[in-house]
Amino acid sequence: MKLLIFGKSTCEICYKVKNKLEYFSQKEFPIPIEYFDVETMEGMAQSAFWGINEIPTVILLKDKTEVKRWEQTAPLFSELKTLLSTKSP
Repeated sequence: MKLLIFGKSTCEICYKVKNKLEYFSQKEFPIPIEYFDVETMEGMAQSAFWGINEIPTVILLKDKTEVKRWEQTAPLFSELKTLLSTKSP
């Protein structure tokens, strides 16, 4: 599983969401995180690919498939732990 975070450098909420999820990954549940600044070429390309309309947006991926999306907010740690702990058949 992996988290994708979409934001921009001038967005304070985006910065807080990114920091919160990095803390979660380091202290609570290790999960790879990729951050995309929507004002860069790579960020714009990834935003278009994933259909990002709002920032911040956080996407939880499993095997390159979207499991859950949060727009304009960060996921709760408890919700993330549940989603990450769930084993699919």
